[in-house]
Amino acid sequence: MYGITNPLTFPFHGILPEYSYGTTIFEWATIIAVIVYALLAWGIVYLFQLIKPVSPEEVSEQVDNP
Repeated sequence: MYGITNPLTFPFHGILPEYSYGTTIFEWATIIAVIVYALLAWGIVYLFQLIKPVSPEEVSEQVDNP
């Protein structure tokens, strides 16, 4: 799991320390990465909607007439 997610969380390592309780590790870098990437994805979708807004009529026309 760490091999797959490490490239995505690497820019955020060292911002806050990791906490470990026994065998459990709480990584702030992962939480921060999820928040940043979610905001980035939301921003990209919002940007696309600004460039080409889609009306409900346009959606129903495209769905009903393939």
